[in-house]
Amino acid sequence: MASIGAPFRNGWLVAANSLGVATGKMMAPQSIAIGLVAVDEAGRDGELLKKVLPYAALFIIVSALVCFFGQYVWAIFGIA
Repeated sequence: MASIGAPFRNGWLVAANSLGVATGKMMAPQSIAIGLVAVDEAGRDGELLKKVLPYAALFIIVSALVCFFGQYVWAIFGIA
């Protein structure tokens, strides 16, 4: 895979995509609504979303750092 000045491996692209999917699923309104209906708490979507957002933001930051620095560490040490 050709890239401009960045040794980005295909495995890291897959990992970044998977992390993005997991983050999106965590914050997806339809997932929250289905979960709340399953525990008889329908209509409290906004409350739960407010509680989930800080964890989702932290997850996004940590996963972005892992993907960003991981690709370079692996490239520097010749792993994968």
